[in-house]
Parts: sequence; C-alpha cells; structure tokens
Amino acid sequence: MNTIHAPHTQIDPRQLNSTYVQMVLDLCMKSAKAIPHEKATWTPSDGGAKSALDIVKHMVEVNHSISTYVRDNQPISDEAKGELLARINTYEDALSELTSSSDALAKAYQSVSDERIKDALQNLPQPGSLARTMGVGIIHLTYHWGQLCYLQTMWNDQEDHFLK
Repeated sequence: MNTIHAPHTQIDPRQLNSTYVQMVLDLCMKSAKAIPHEKATWTPSDGGAKSALDIVKHMVEVNHSISTYVRDNQPISDEAKGELLARINTYEDALSELTSSSDALAKAYQSVSDERIKDALQNLPQPGSLARTMGVGIIHLTYHWGQLCYLQTMWNDQEDHFLK
C-alpha cells in the first residue's frame, strides 16, 4: 500500500480522503437539515441564484460524477445523470441522495488500487490527475456547505447548526 510518510505516521490517502468526505457530509447535513422546508426553494434573487435545493442537487450530481470517475476511470454518462436527477423531487429526496452520493464517493476513494494511488501521488499537481480529482470532491462539498450556511444568514438565521 502506498502511503504518505510523516514523522511517526503513515497516512493512506484513500482513507484520509474518505474520512474527509464523511466529516464534511456530517457538517453539511447538520446545516442542510436546519433549513426550513419553506425556505428550501428560496433564492436570493431572480437572476439565477441557487436555492438550497438547487445547491444540494448539484452536490449530488458532482459526487456521483467524481465517484464514477474515481471508481471506473471514466466520466458518468448523461443518461445516468438524468436518471439520478429525476429521482430528486423534494428537498428531503435531495438530502437522502446527498448522503448516499457522499457515501458512494467515500467508497470510491477507498476502492482505488495501490497502482493508481502510486501514480496519483507521483502526478499530484497535474490537472485531471486522480489525486487532484479526489481533492476536488472534498473541496466541492466544503464550498457548497458554505453556500448553504450563507443562505441561512440571508433570512436572519445566525445559528451555527453544524456545531450541534
């Protein structure tokens, strides 16, 4: 198994990335579940701003796209994306799909072969590399978690729900 070596520690990047996905999912779900049902489709403007539902659906789509690429080394098909998005009809559906898509992402990270990890670590800064793609999955979730938290402040909810 290829690992990153630090003093007195060996870190498997598959486990590290998988753990980060689960940590960010936990924070995200705490914030997302605190959004009142009547606010889930609210947007701050008519000019294309996203609602909480739109943001969560986008997170689900990208989670599946990245997990498919990491697991199968190929992009998700347009047909699979369409089927995925067709299953999301409500905010509750979106939250359920966010959990399952994040779990799929974490499992995809765990499934990467030693050979692909070695190659990923050697090509770390390269655009399109496996390591960079795995990092983007975590950063993407974190970025949109922040958007959900910001939406809450726009209707004067100043509570840090993720601390609960």
